[in-house]
Amino acid sequence: MGGGQGSSAAISNTSAMTLTDDTLRSLTDTLEKCEDIERVNLVGNTKLGFTGRRGPDAALAYFVRKVGRRCKHLNLAGITSLRSSDLEGLAHPDGADEGAPQLIHLNLNNTSVDDAAAPYISACADLQTLEVAGTKFTSAGLFPIIDACERLVKLDLTSCRGVRVGDRRRFFEVWEEEWKKN
Repeated sequence: MGGGQGSSAAISNTSAMTLTDDTLRSLTDTLEKCEDIERVNLVGNTKLGFTGRRGPDAALAYFVRKVGRRCKHLNLAGITSLRSSDLEGLAHPDGADEGAPQLIHLNLNNTSVDDAAAPYISACADLQTLEVAGTKFTSAGLFPIIDACERLVKLDLTSCRGVRVGDRRRFFEVWEEEWKKN
């Protein structure tokens, strides 16, 4: 459903990414019934999120709440309208019996997410890889995620302007030095 398996669209004609909010909402209703879904890739679907609807009823937020939190691998890279609030469903599912998110790999590269997403991502206790290249995250927003996601071993901070350039490649060490000691 995305442009490729990577972190950006694999084709140059992004108008070919035709998944709209209405289509995603219908697809979510279908995918919600699939119990064994492990991997969803929506990379580069630039038309998502442009209906103007925000909050828990937005198509992206609905998808994350109903399907995304049950996946092991979720790629939302390149969806420029994706906001931190769209990830709220990771921490706040519809039903208390749904348990913790299953995500081990979350790709949010080149989206508009920022530190406000930290509490939602922090709910993903099994998370091993987090890609936030080109987002608005800062060190202060990432430190609580590292605290909560003890299995996190890969963190992509490429072009993450809220993190000092010198800290990006050694961020786990920075976390130890600046956050964990306090």
